[in-house]
Amino acid sequence: MTSPPPSHPWHPIPPSPTNSTCTVHLLQAGTLRIPYALTLLPTSSPFPTTHFPVPDYCFLITHPATQSTYLFDLAMRLDLHNLPPSIVKNTLPNFPASPKNPATVLRKYGSREQQPEKVKAIIFSHTHFDHVGDGGKGDFPGAELWLGATGFTQGSGEDRETAVDAGRDACGARGRGGYDLEGEGVRGEGGDLGDGGA
Repeated sequence: MTSPPPSHPWHPIPPSPTNSTCTVHLLQAGTLRIPYALTLLPTSSPFPTTHFPVPDYCFLITHPATQSTYLFDLAMRLDLHNLPPSIVKNTLPNFPASPKNPATVLRKYGSREQQPEKVKAIIFSHTHFDHVGDGGKGDFPGAELWLGATGFTQGSGEDRETAVDAGRDACGARGRGGYDLEGEGVRGEGGDLGDGGA
């Protein structure tokens, strides 16, 4: 008999002094096809080359109190052939991908306030090949780039600065202004959006 999972305490998010919230829009920025054998049990699939499609998403986040717009970019880049050679050779053949540029999606479907030039910052969480989209490219010319450094350093064997620089290269962010979301002086539990809200 197994024991029940441990109980975790509930920590409610404190209310914002201005009662402001964020609006989040889901953008489908392509499709990735994942092999059944790598994700579904039992692992011995009678169809080893069968894949199932999964959407690749970005999130457009608007903070109404400050009128700031952010893109949380979890999509794939369009130029997959420019990924590291080992990924191009060993990974991409197993994960057929159809990426879309989030800037193109916004230009086609977004309102005037949701256009790429209105985006204040692009947020990247980590550098898996299917989560480093084109947000770091020139399609978002005024956007800062915010990088979650832990996603770059975990398992890399590199020091933090080297890993973050490699992450900036992967995101097309080298030489552009930006922030290490977990760097010195950054609050680990959240950030201030300018109105007292996090």
